Amino acid sequence: MPIIRIHTVLASLLIPFSLIGHTASAQTRLTGRVWEEFRIAAARYDSLQTVFKALQKEHPALGKNPLLMQDYIKQDLPAIMEIYQGLPQKASAALENTGDIPSYGIDDLRLIALAAATIQDHVTAAAANERLLALVHAPDSQRTIRRELAMLSAALGDADKAMQYATRENLVDASDMERGVISSAVASALADEERPVEAHAFAISAVRGFRAYKDADSTAEEMPSDPLQREEIEKAQRYFIITHLAEPLANVVYAYRASGDTSGATRFLHEAETVLDDSALLADLRSATEAYVEKKTKERELIDRPAPEWGKHRWIGTDGLSLTKLAGKVVLVDFFATWCKPCIMAFPHIRKWKERYASEGLVVVGLTQYQGRYEGIQLPADSEYAKLKNDFVHKHHVTWPVGIAEAGSSTFKDYHVGGIPHIVLIDRKGVIRYFAVGAGQYERTERQIRKLLRKKAG
Repeated sequence: MPIIRIHTVLASLLIPFSLIGHTASAQTRLTGRVWEEFRIAAARYDSLQTVFKALQKEHPALGKNPLLMQDYIKQDLPAIMEIYQGLPQKASAALENTGDIPSYGIDDLRLIALAAATIQDHVTAAAANERLLALVHAPDSQRTIRRELAMLSAALGDADKAMQYATRENLVDASDMERGVISSAVASALADEERPVEAHAFAISAVRGFRAYKDADSTAEEMPSDPLQREEIEKAQRYFIITHLAEPLANVVYAYRASGDTSGATRFLHEAETVLDDSALLADLRSATEAYVEKKTKERELIDRPAPEWGKHRWIGTDGLSLTKLAGKVVLVDFFATWCKPCIMAFPHIRKWKERYASEGLVVVGLTQYQGRYEGIQLPADSEYAKLKNDFVHKHHVTWPVGIAEAGSSTFKDYHVGGIPHIVLIDRKGVIRYFAVGAGQYERTERQIRKLLRKKAG
């Protein structure tokens, strides 16, 4: 597919909203400007995905090597990013105008599920998909929905429901890669519930899926004959597998070790390595897995220990806060950065918790650090603070106090913050009881909030 075809498609996809007609069906209940804009943004996204699929079909090497694809589309990247970034912005506004899920029809439910998935609103996405499951009767469509529900249930921390949907029957027509990704997610959910034996089985299923994916690609006829191109493709493939396998494997290892079954952890790793059977890949995977285990162990060291007092911060929305001042409250600390998209995607959930539970004793505090830049522009600390205060918190509806760590503050280090967003829950006695790293886990976090609020400080 010549690159000019991408230019042509992008030009048509970037027509202003006002110039595109409303395409909703007459039966839709998702009306109004916000849903119209999301529907158009979703259509642009879908069209772009169609372009990429056609491009990969014509040039298979591009589909197998992200670096080649990136180089191929580099002059179109700004337009492509506009489409990708526009979707979550429209989704968030649209979902605020949604009623009871059971009242919608199939087409509306699919659109709601897409909007929710776009901003990682797993609860809404799961509700929409569960309703779809009751309305859609084609066996292949039902299996597709169940696979989506397996991933959503795992993300929500409901391991039993994830297993219910991730059955062999539902994975029968899944690709090897999809089977690997779903099994990895279920394995992590089970490991988080300290069920290492069940997690073990799903993790090995994930390894088998990724092994089949790797083997199928390495023998495919469309693999380039150029040794350098093949090497780049194989390198990208190894990176993808390690990215999706290392953390789930680490979760199972940690669960075994936490239960005192170190021999179980050893057996599990040996089985996983035997199934994968790739010496070059194994070396990198083993190293990444141990790094995740070490990181998880370090993070868990703080659980059930007194929360470290925060260092010196410059505050927005308050004259100053400390754990001493907040004694008797349940405190949610959100470690974030202004450039972090997953952090920003978490804000609506945090805002909802604040509104829902403030009267019961929940206090939300955001903590961040000076980055030396804002929206790509380098700034001194005072100017960055002004941008945070006068632009960022208003643009993203941050309705809770925010502290920016001053030079010499060790708060991020004291709380073992390695990845963001990083949420910590501190009970009424000032003891750390829970943390969540990364996007998602919102339902699990809310359950912990409710649990801690039920306990009085006495």
